[in-house]
Amino acid sequence: MKKILVLHSGGMDSTTCLYQAHALGHEVVSLGIDYGQSLSVEMLFASQQCLKKGSRGRNPPQSS
Repeated sequence: MKKILVLHSGGMDSTTCLYQAHALGHEVVSLGIDYGQSLSVEMLFASQQCLKKGSRGRNPPQSS
């Protein structure tokens, strides 16, 4: 089993990558970056998907 880092925005593409990495049996770490994007609901969705799949997630706040 490999440890995989998924850059996870919460959109369809990165969520598919998260699920695929899990399906292949990898240990998945999800990294999402809050840069003040207009669709912040995607970051909430990303966090929910990490919890659902048992991934460790990290969403550092944006820098000032």
